[in-house]
Amino acid sequence: MSSQFMPVPWQRNLRKIPQHVQAKLAAAPATAQFVAGVVKVVKVDALARGELHHLGMGVSNGAVTFSARVALNERAGPYSNKNQNGWEVVHRDLPMVTRSFSVETPNFGDPSKGYHTVWVDREVYQRDYIDPPGFAFLIEKVKESRAGEVVFKVVVDFPLNRADPDFEDNLFFALNLLQENLGAADILLKDASVTDLLSPLTLDWEIFPPGTVDEVVSRAVKGLRNPTREQEQTVRARLALFNRLKPVRYVQGRGSMNHYIGALFADDLVVFENVRYGNALYVLYEGWDAVSKRSRIDLLKCRDVRFDRFVHGPGWEQRFSRHIRAEKRKRNLGGDEGTLFNVA
Repeated sequence: MSSQFMPVPWQRNLRKIPQHVQAKLAAAPATAQFVAGVVKVVKVDALARGELHHLGMGVSNGAVTFSARVALNERAGPYSNKNQNGWEVVHRDLPMVTRSFSVETPNFGDPSKGYHTVWVDREVYQRDYIDPPGFAFLIEKVKESRAGEVVFKVVVDFPLNRADPDFEDNLFFALNLLQENLGAADILLKDASVTDLLSPLTLDWEIFPPGTVDEVVSRAVKGLRNPTREQEQTVRARLALFNRLKPVRYVQGRGSMNHYIGALFADDLVVFENVRYGNALYVLYEGWDAVSKRSRIDLLKCRDVRFDRFVHGPGWEQRFSRHIRAEKRKRNLGGDEGTLFNVA
């Protein structure tokens, strides 16, 4: 049976508030005001293909088009459906109650003799109906580059009050609206400036599109400080492996992280390797930009972050390739197809 929801090239829903969101809240003063929102980098040709058409975003006569306020499509996912249509809450924690239900039954079992109503009592769980919240997205174009990319700020038009006893429930609902519709979920300071919004995009990583292996290797090696021949060979081998799995972006570390190279397959599926050591490859998931700043030793010790590590032993490339293809299929990307990249 086909899903009632439209297909999306990313993980549709969150099971809990992401760790990177929790970290932002914990680090911020109690007076800081946040909104549920993301900064999304989208290629103009992706908009032209209709990849965000459900949010009214597209291209007309060569110009990017969008609306400043957008009602959400109920087919984007279960939270978007609840947002538009409301939902029932079944109280399995409360005592069951008796309800009477009517059934039309043929007289004497013969439909030709007419029907009569029979009432049947049943024990059922108590239920509440929740009216649809009707949250909308507020969309702002932050920047458009000559490289054919547009940076959008997208926030849920709903105030988040950290003193509200329902704060975590409201935040979780809003984050899932973002995840369903954009494939990314985060919080932003309510009064964040354009500089604040753009700074994470260029802080630690240079991000560039796929090209031929030679082009990507040349660009990556230029980012290294005094690269050795062995490092150049490692870069070429890793990027050739990534290229076979069809990433949507490559990344090269900046500054003190310049020995890191990697590839992005989805907003929450990124692989990295430190070519200075070249003994293992790491697969990171949600909140990868924050997690990737940790040292290898710290990452191996931590228990609060999900990651997978592929040590370069016999058969590691095959195991890694199978893993990435499986993760892409989980996100409805197929085995080797790309998706939009978000830098939130």
